[in-house]
Amino acid sequence: MRILVCVKRVPAPGSRINVTADELNVDTAHLGFTTSPHEECALEEAAQLVELYGGSVCVLTLGPAEAEEQLRYAASVGGSEFVLLLNDTGQDWDPQRTASSIAEAIAQIE
Repeated sequence: MRILVCVKRVPAPGSRINVTADELNVDTAHLGFTTSPHEECALEEAAQLVELYGGSVCVLTLGPAEAEEQLRYAASVGGSEFVLLLNDTGQDWDPQRTASSIAEAIAQIE
């Protein structure tokens, strides 16, 4: 069995969030990031299923190169394959682009 878990990079709880000088974006220069707690649960469930029934856990995330940190965390809880969809433009992707990129990546996972 192959299980795909999509994870999201989110600001760490308790982080102080500042906006940029133009007040249009979040200033991430001094902001810590972590894996969303919901995705942590999904990773743990996937690892337990693989332990019971065999298989592998593929973990996918979308974000800047720094999102590799979330993939390393996923490796520590049972992930065995990893996909990082890079978005280094500094701009958020709209929902359509995000969904299309994830769907294309999933179609290529073998």
